[in-house]
Amino acid sequence: MVVQDMGFGALLNLKLNRLDRKFCYWLHTRVDPLSCVMRFGDGMELPLSPMQWNYVLGIPYTREPVSLTCEKLDLNMNKRVKLISKWFGVVDAQGRTHISVGRAVEAIQLGLEEKGYSGGPLVDDDDVLYFRTAFLVALLGQVLCLSIDGGKFSISLVPAVAVAHDAELYNWAEFSHNWLMAFQIKFQAKIEKYGFVASCGGCTLILQLFYVDHLSLTPNSWGEMPRIDVWTLERVSSVIEKDRRLSGDYGKLKCIDVAYGERHPRLARDRRLPQELVGCSMQDLIVRKVVKALTPRLESIERSLEILFRSNRLVKDDSSGRPRAPLKGLSAVAEAVVKKGAVVKKGADVAGKKNVQWVDLDSCNRMVPSDPMMMDFENLCSIREVLHGIQHEKVDADAGLGGENAP
Repeated sequence: MVVQDMGFGALLNLKLNRLDRKFCYWLHTRVDPLSCVMRFGDGMELPLSPMQWNYVLGIPYTREPVSLTCEKLDLNMNKRVKLISKWFGVVDAQGRTHISVGRAVEAIQLGLEEKGYSGGPLVDDDDVLYFRTAFLVALLGQVLCLSIDGGKFSISLVPAVAVAHDAELYNWAEFSHNWLMAFQIKFQAKIEKYGFVASCGGCTLILQLFYVDHLSLTPNSWGEMPRIDVWTLERVSSVIEKDRRLSGDYGKLKCIDVAYGERHPRLARDRRLPQELVGCSMQDLIVRKVVKALTPRLESIERSLEILFRSNRLVKDDSSGRPRAPLKGLSAVAEAVVKKGAVVKKGADVAGKKNVQWVDLDSCNRMVPSDPMMMDFENLCSIREVLHGIQHEKVDADAGLGGENAP
């Protein structure tokens, strides 16, 4: 479908056919265009950004900016600008040409029917360009980039419509966001000067959906994007009614600080445990988690020690009398472990063993005994076995409490 190819397919799922004018006017008074934040009824402020337009409305958020000037337009683009004026332009009583949104909507409905299309794919390139241009005029003029001039299509948007042939490549999220903030500056200036404004420019839909999404209520299908898919007119009207104060103003409900893509604070965070862990105490779970986390590292250390201890190359004592080089790395660690007897099995008579001297081999980085008689390293227990022994001893001690579910 052409609309999906343009990157605006999510807007076809729009379920809001009207907006509450009073509520929308109040929303515009809550936006600070200079700092780009929305101030909620409880005083909390949440930032507004172009990326949110992609999350909420599903419109393209790319790197290519949309231009509002004709300076960068090539010859083909200038021809398209003239075509836009020819297709959808109307002349008022003063002789000025305006782009009619209504004429673009009629062109979409009637023009295609006259050409024999009834919902099928467009084949002719000229028809595709015509449809893309008409759709973009209607979309910008009625949804994304409204003006305050009686709902008329702003003539400054014509260069933006001229890129309709490859609209999916442009950053419409940032373009619409900047358009809204520009009109908010004018809106705030008129509020300060006159105390009221007759109409609002920019996209009110994004403000409404962002606002209801961040009220402290049970989230509405949180995590499903774009948000336009989950909000219906009935749901929005219900939230607006709950947010209404006795005075008739809005802002009764509190704000909840959550970003799109994050877990909602009001969603349950419980997760299903594996069946083998059901009934285990907290201490058992901690021990299992520690053992599981350390096992890969301990196995790696065991493999290294095995290579070092069981090397086929023996190094005899250096008879030259030169001082030995200091031990490094695993060599120093292994000698410290052996000397302290930290991991020697119960009953092993370490004192009766012959002294074992170690040297550091810079060439092969290995550690081997200098005595021909190899030490029985099977008497050494791995740290993993020690941890498992601690775990089993704890289970035996807690046998009266753990029951059958104890690991």
